[in-house]
Amino acid sequence: MLGEVFLLGLNYWPRRKAMYWWKEFDEGEVEEEFKEVRSLGAEVVRFFLLWEDFQPRPDVVDDGALANLEAVLDLAHRYGLKTMPTLLVGHMSGANWVPEWALDEAHRSPYPVISGGKLVPYGVRDIYEDPAMLEAERLLVRTVASTFSEHLAVLAWDLSNEVDNLRVPRSPEAAKRWCALLANEIRSVDPNHPVTLGLHQEDLEFDKGFHVHELDLDMVSMHGYPMVAPWAEGPLDTDAVPFLNTLTEALVGRPVLFQEFGLPTAPPGEGRVEIGRAKIYKKDVRLYLFSEEEAGRYYEEVLVKLHRLGSLGALAWCFSDYDPCVWQKPPLDRNVAERFFGLTRSDGSLKPMGEAFKRFAKKERPVLRCPIKLEMPGEDYYLRPYENLVAAYREFKRALRLGCEHHNDAYVPGLMTC
Repeated sequence: MLGEVFLLGLNYWPRRKAMYWWKEFDEGEVEEEFKEVRSLGAEVVRFFLLWEDFQPRPDVVDDGALANLEAVLDLAHRYGLKTMPTLLVGHMSGANWVPEWALDEAHRSPYPVISGGKLVPYGVRDIYEDPAMLEAERLLVRTVASTFSEHLAVLAWDLSNEVDNLRVPRSPEAAKRWCALLANEIRSVDPNHPVTLGLHQEDLEFDKGFHVHELDLDMVSMHGYPMVAPWAEGPLDTDAVPFLNTLTEALVGRPVLFQEFGLPTAPPGEGRVEIGRAKIYKKDVRLYLFSEEEAGRYYEEVLVKLHRLGSLGALAWCFSDYDPCVWQKPPLDRNVAERFFGLTRSDGSLKPMGEAFKRFAKKERPVLRCPIKLEMPGEDYYLRPYENLVAAYREFKRALRLGCEHHNDAYVPGLMTC
């Protein structure tokens, strides 16, 4: 499946439970929503094992959580879905979720930290180099991977989600060792499923320790959102995500899965509205809710471009808007945009971007070779990553225009027609 057909999928949290679904697990709810997921034409579901729910103590992986995970995998298989379980979560939706035993009173996080359902003033212990933390992490990934190594619904194992937002490693060497340690822990019990890691655009914009070309991964994944990319040509720049895919491929020397893309929408019939500003790592960005029509066009163009530019596939962020019943819980109480990224609305009705996703799912989608080759040696890239990214984006845009001229076709900004 990997590398043959452009994979189409989505990221999943239940619309009425959000990040609390393992604590309030409802198998019937998951079945109902997996039916919806399949009706959209999705083939892959990426979902998340919230760390404290699966590892309540450093030496214990919870049997009840593993049983619930088995139920989710069984339902996915029943409805013809492959899955990408994300194991150490960690950072999610603008907050860091940390088991109580992993809190570090001396460390402060730039993101809100939630432990036991409450905001706490501490960060997480060093997940990359603290021997006790590493032993706990190895136990979790080894237990999950060995338990479900032969399950037919597993497509790949995802080590974590944007883990440098949980804590930045002390050095690239520490990040590299951590990735290899956990990847090899999984391979030791499951040599048949590839290992990936949910990297994101900040790992290309800045040196946060995760040098994408140095990581021991069987499959490289990337996340990107032009709304939080000051270098993009606006928050709806539909070339930004395909560019990030192409840049990552140039750095690692092989095709890339675009594991997260999307944008939040305003209520039906309403136009774009700015909802505030945020400091995200070293970037000052404006946050918006977009009209549903803008979002539909954005999805249509990004999916086509990712396919034409040789991506392994695309996973939408995300399945559904969240039901208002969870808006008062962290992180949705503060992160308004995160409430509205769904392909479907909270009542289950389909948004225009869900309709675009569904149309694209019906197309023939062989994996193509990327027609654009960026010259970007990895050992030099991280000397000045932001400047190199901006220069590479100029090169990428120039290559798009030249390609369209070669095909006697006009290049329309935001729409690659050749």
